[in-house]
Amino acid sequence: MNRNDAESVIKDTIEYANNEIKKSKKRSRRIIITTLVSAVLIIILLGSCFISYATFNTGNPFSVVSGYFQISVLDKEYVEIQASPKVVLAQPNGEVFVEYMESRGFTEIEEEQMGAIRVFTNGEETEYVWYSINGYYSKWRWQ
Repeated sequence: MNRNDAESVIKDTIEYANNEIKKSKKRSRRIIITTLVSAVLIIILLGSCFISYATFNTGNPFSVVSGYFQISVLDKEYVEIQASPKVVLAQPNGEVFVEYMESRGFTEIEEEQMGAIRVFTNGEETEYVWYSINGYYSKWRWQ
């Protein structure tokens, strides 16, 4: 083996090592970026679940967004966003709530109202509904 062959082998080895280092750096960058993006998405999802639960009493932010979209854009009168315990989003109109309860056969007992909790009965059972309203929607939550 002469000197040129040895230099050629060393040069090839160095080029190979540098290429492997570059590939390794690219791979580790991809892993770091993927991990960071995944962590941010998980934090956003958990944060939206927390906000949804704190504001609308349902842990599913997708049902809240869907319900709000139906109320605000599609002009539906009310949308049930959770079945148990029942939570309903509705147009910001108090008459819609009373009509809804009357359609189910319930009448309001105004003497038993406790602040935002409205009491309804159909003769056999009594339902306590926490009622709140703002400029964008009203929220009905059964106790």
